[in-house]
Amino acid sequence: MDSRAGKLWQRGMGHFRLGNMEAAQANFETFLAREPNSGPGQFRLSMVMARRGRHQAALALVERVLATEPEQIELLAHHARCLLACGLVEPARTVSMRALSLPRGSAVVIDALAVVLARLEEQSLALELFDQAIALDPRQPSIYFNRALARRQFGQAEGAEQDLRTCLALNPAHAKAHWALACLRGRDDPAHRAQLQRRLDSSLGASDRELTSLALFRELDVHGDPAVAWPALQAGIASRPPFAGEAPEAWADALIAACGERFVRTPAATRPVAAPVFVFGMPRSGVALFGNLLSRHSGVQHLGQLHAFAPLLSRALGRDSQRPFESSDFARPEQLDYDALGRDFLAATGGGRRKSLLVCESRPMDFQLAGLIARALPGARLLHMRRDPMDTCASILAHAGGEAAMPSNDPAALARYYLQYHRLMQHWQHVLPGRLMDIDYESLVSKPDMVLRVVCGFLGIRYGSSLRMGLSLHARSIGRGRRYAEQLPGLDAGLRPLYRETRSA
Repeated sequence: MDSRAGKLWQRGMGHFRLGNMEAAQANFETFLAREPNSGPGQFRLSMVMARRGRHQAALALVERVLATEPEQIELLAHHARCLLACGLVEPARTVSMRALSLPRGSAVVIDALAVVLARLEEQSLALELFDQAIALDPRQPSIYFNRALARRQFGQAEGAEQDLRTCLALNPAHAKAHWALACLRGRDDPAHRAQLQRRLDSSLGASDRELTSLALFRELDVHGDPAVAWPALQAGIASRPPFAGEAPEAWADALIAACGERFVRTPAATRPVAAPVFVFGMPRSGVALFGNLLSRHSGVQHLGQLHAFAPLLSRALGRDSQRPFESSDFARPEQLDYDALGRDFLAATGGGRRKSLLVCESRPMDFQLAGLIARALPGARLLHMRRDPMDTCASILAHAGGEAAMPSNDPAALARYYLQYHRLMQHWQHVLPGRLMDIDYESLVSKPDMVLRVVCGFLGIRYGSSLRMGLSLHARSIGRGRRYAEQLPGLDAGLRPLYRETRSA
């Protein structure tokens, strides 16, 4: 490596540590122009590409390095992360298991592999690795935070809370841990509330201010007094940047125009035997909840937090970005090879060979893709979660780290978005009769046994008592959004047409 290349490397690493990924990419690309066979350079550029949401480029780069250096646990952990981001679930599992056979000396690398295994629902392996990482570096707050998320995912609330408190003891400024702790407890914690208020009285960046304000809102909202809780919610909403996406009418018009009855009913060349299940709906409408309920069934292989169809569709469309789908992406959907897309989905999730199991993907934004899913997977069954519009939108506004596709910085614009979602779902119901079932969140809470029996009948699986075992659904979130109607007049007025439509029906 000559001196010029050395300087480029150092500058690239400096920008990477500071989180300036655009500058880091420029330096590493220039470095590789001088040192094209540098494995470390290709690996570091792959990490930058992954941070910037260009996961297919990241995957290609790390696979190039692995071709010559196949036995490095750090490379394999990153490779598995890239595979997951590209929707390749089972290949990621294979790579993760291969990584487990290699020596483990770095807490950071062990933690990264544990995160991948947690996302793959490999509970015992993931928690064992987190324990090993903490034993190697017990003063690293991020490892406790990651283990807390895994423990929460696996239903270990007490252990998750303990880890979050340890994380905050090591780093009181860890905004994501404050938010996760407020979500986990579901009740007021005066000591934590005071800590959140002190942080808000100090100088915070926009992202940290959003997380901290909304954590405080959750602590205050449990008292049921909107006047007391509203200022924290208002501050959280105001911390968000202006919405940069396209108007919701654009993608709704494009999908309705492109995916009519003829499109969704075009017979596939080879009909797959597998019948995957997709659960979708607006964020905060109960999609994850219902996916987790179905995962209790012995005949259902739930993908958990993993999503395969959207990233595989992105690859088929020739896009390598995490940006939300836009109207231009649906301009000419008939040009795609839907048989190949369906086969890719089944191969990526293991659904092609596990014919006794229903593969279940639960991703809210799949509501946009229902017609394309139906075309690519003729055997698929679609479950649409519905929740009171005001409750749904108020919950979106109160949730940190929401969907980039939604204008969660503007309640009136969010209402407009919801109307287009509602319009699109009416279209899907019309062109997909018998394949799409609506599930009301409120009915699930009040009559879970009845709803689950009907859904099992729709999916063609036997109802099992395991679906209800230990099930605790609370009605306290029903009607919560209506309490804030006075503070959210733009949202309330924007959603009013839907309530008039319901009453007239």
